[in-house]
Amino acid sequence: MSTNQKNTKPKLSQSKSMDANGFDQWSANYDVDVQESDADKRYPFAAYNQIMDRLVELVQPAAGKAILDVGIGTGKLSRRLADGGCQITGLDFSDSMLAEARKLMPAARLSQWDFSNGLPPVIENQQYDVILCNYAIHHLGDREQQKLIAQLLMHLKSEGCLLIGDVMTETEQEMAYAQKADADLWDEEENYLLAAKVRQWFPGLLIEFERFSYCSGILSVKRSPKEIISLRTIEEDNWLDIARIEHAPDQGNFISDALEILARAYVYRADRALALAVYAGEKAVGVLLVRDLDEEPACYDLQELLIDQHHQNKGYGQAALHLLLQELKAEGKYPRVDLCVERKDLAAIHVYQKVGFVDTGYIDPGAPTSINMSYSLSSDSSEESL
Repeated sequence: MSTNQKNTKPKLSQSKSMDANGFDQWSANYDVDVQESDADKRYPFAAYNQIMDRLVELVQPAAGKAILDVGIGTGKLSRRLADGGCQITGLDFSDSMLAEARKLMPAARLSQWDFSNGLPPVIENQQYDVILCNYAIHHLGDREQQKLIAQLLMHLKSEGCLLIGDVMTETEQEMAYAQKADADLWDEEENYLLAAKVRQWFPGLLIEFERFSYCSGILSVKRSPKEIISLRTIEEDNWLDIARIEHAPDQGNFISDALEILARAYVYRADRALALAVYAGEKAVGVLLVRDLDEEPACYDLQELLIDQHHQNKGYGQAALHLLLQELKAEGKYPRVDLCVERKDLAAIHVYQKVGFVDTGYIDPGAPTSINMSYSLSSDSSEESL
């Protein structure tokens, strides 16, 4: 789009129930708008053609290579891969976008699906050499983005790669600069990825960010020996799995049972108590509990972190803490997170210290055998490597 034109891109809600009508209406002019924005070297499609060319290079099209394109749109990129012999499976929530893609790739396996609801049954048990998700994932909130990436990685072959091209920067500061530079065009409803944030979500994965403009780039994600960790809400379909999580026999004096943690989340619901499940891939391996503490000094109160006895010593607790701290920092209600831990629970203290918690020196008269630790959400300690 030229600099004296209004942004014709529809502004869509990033709620879980996204409306596809805007993209249906946009489908006829989508590719034209993209090219105009790229020509102007401005948000949101600055360096778009360079990104598409680079994605083709990274995919290395070959006969029989299996490609999943999530948010395939009009299919211009996947058409280039199909011409190179790749087998294309594409998902999009817009019927009109898919109609354009079918004109280019009659043989492609295309399905209408809103990926804010997860992934469709049509790709269940399917594995792909490359998964693409370009200019699409920004319609989701942080937790939904994290969950989608985790699910996509489960569908990669062992040597496969997830490629995300989008409005994206390495850091919050760079994103703020891009937003300021194009304040007249910027869509406040979108939630753009930060490469640094994705690295915190998935410690241990092989993640590279290649910048192509002040506001865009490509994120490459490959699986590694470490499991993919995510935090998820506890709901009707998974609470029994959480209830079965067990601590080690010698930890009974230090930490509550999973059912007790769930019960406390209910009892303290007036204090916004939140129990979250810790997942490694698609397996529930832990549970944590955090609530608001309005007493002075007001803070987030991390009450429990339980990792199942069969999944301890794998770095899951540290990864879960990093994810939680990032969410709390983003919410910004309190400047710190406090917790209380038994002095004899040396393993837990070591984990908390490694993430960045420090001993405050305060001894609660009601719990003289415990130490109180705190994490400043305004510090850089969350950047510490796992």
